Amino acid sequence: MEGTIHNLIISSIKRDDKNIAISKTREEENDVTKLSENVTTKLTTLFKGGGMKVGEFIKEPEESAFSNLMAGSFKHESMRFKDYRKLSTLFAELLARKLNKAQAVNARDGFLITYYYSQDFNDEEVYYLCTVFLHRIDGTDINDQELIFEDIERINLDSLNLGAKICLNDWIENEPRL
Repeated sequence: MEGTIHNLIISSIKRDDKNIAISKTREEENDVTKLSENVTTKLTTLFKGGGMKVGEFIKEPEESAFSNLMAGSFKHESMRFKDYRKLSTLFAELLARKLNKAQAVNARDGFLITYYYSQDFNDEEVYYLCTVFLHRIDGTDINDQELIFEDIERINLDSLNLGAKICLNDWIENEPRL
């Protein structure tokens, strides 16, 4: 079952010549009305299936940076964000900082997709915030004019390497993860 995407923004996280990860976020949100049905379906079903780890926000010795960013950005009563672009920018900056520490300095750069969507379950609207980090992968295509193979780079929305999905209904109610 696919959902309705309400907000989406893409940030680039690239490494400079000193191997420092730096984030850059779009100046404005992506127009979700222009997303293809294929992209919408892939994004809203990306976290389905086995093999996913379920976790909690770390509360001790202090709240996680992610949780603190959420607490200051989400309006519970309207189920909307105060400034979605700013929140997405802060998420990208947080990930870039993490990629500059310890073993993560060996991680490839890529794109952080931050999106907010809802799905209807038994006449109840359920809201999710997702962050997905995608790398470019090598691929092959055929040039339509010359009918020859071409090497291309693309992103893969068919599998998930790094991401987080938060059910905001549960987060608001402080429900434990199962």
